[in-house]
Amino acid sequence: MVFNQIEISVMKVSVIIPVYNVSQYVRKSILSVLAQTYKDVEIVIVNDRTTDDSMEVIDDVLKTHEYSADVVIVNHPINRGLSAARNTGILNSSGRYLYFMDSDDEITPECIELLVDSAQQYDSDIVVGDYEVRNSDIPFPPLELKETFIDGKEQVLKVFMEKKVYQMAWNKLIKRELVIRKHLFFKEGLVHEDCLWSFLCACNADSLSVVDEKTYLYNVRSNSIMTGVSLEKDFKAYLIVLDSIIQLTEEYRLLKNRLVYSYIEEEKFYLDYAYCKKVRIPDELLDEYFGLIYKQPYSLWCIFVWGLLHKKYRIRDAHYFLPEDMRREYYLRLPDYKWRYAEKIVMKVFRRWFAKVLVHKLTGCKWLDYNNFEI
Repeated sequence: MVFNQIEISVMKVSVIIPVYNVSQYVRKSILSVLAQTYKDVEIVIVNDRTTDDSMEVIDDVLKTHEYSADVVIVNHPINRGLSAARNTGILNSSGRYLYFMDSDDEITPECIELLVDSAQQYDSDIVVGDYEVRNSDIPFPPLELKETFIDGKEQVLKVFMEKKVYQMAWNKLIKRELVIRKHLFFKEGLVHEDCLWSFLCACNADSLSVVDEKTYLYNVRSNSIMTGVSLEKDFKAYLIVLDSIIQLTEEYRLLKNRLVYSYIEEEKFYLDYAYCKKVRIPDELLDEYFGLIYKQPYSLWCIFVWGLLHKKYRIRDAHYFLPEDMRREYYLRLPDYKWRYAEKIVMKVFRRWFAKVLVHKLTGCKWLDYNNFEI
């Protein structure tokens, strides 16, 4: 990447908006930014080679409305995707803080002012605001963190790993200097790029502050990137994201961090519950999935000790200690047990079933049937 020599304003906020085929929504989106009560704002619009009249709509808004914000428009010669558009926005921004926004969403008039007030008060690397979901009954990850300020790299990582902060990139202020210095760019060509980017931020930020007000209006539409992607393609993308996170865990020397381990295991487990239970995943893709599961870099000793100390891990992670020919069956059926039955019931049946396995492995005689794990 080529880094532009740009003079950075003391408290300017660069609002980065990728644009691709959003002509029905982009007018309200741009107007919501122009209406901000905080005036030291730069709007960086990245035209990702949109094929509709989105840019004409934006041009009309800019010509017919008075505004004080600086507006920068960058045109991609070809369509490169959301991640690339955000990266282009970063490289063409001049604010001290960056703010990512989707071009079919809106922000409240006080959004940037509220986030900047928090950034100024605490000199935070990242500031997070709450959000409102529109046009959807599906639950979205809430902002659970109620503390106003989190100080220290370990504590910031902890709240991300406990998912007290949502993973979406939008509605967060982040220091541009941190993004450039730590190379916190988005991985191009992926769905779920926000998940990987949030993990990178969690590993590198030293402080985080929270604005407990809804500053972002997230509009769910039927033809968006997320709702339009096939489950199989979505599954493949998530495998790449998780593989990258596992590599980063080794790179950042987090192999003794229980919370990072649990975060990775929960993400793996989510794939089974959200995809394997909903669609017939091809065998070769299922093999890739299990290859990723057993690629994890943590030692069995750590997994065993953490399982003893934290009961919620025991059922989920027991498959690591099972015979290889039984792991897959147990893991693929586990979500049903976890959500349909109380843990005490599952543990009782699991101990009985596991005892049968041990008898067979220790004596070589299969006296009792354990081919199925049934409740």
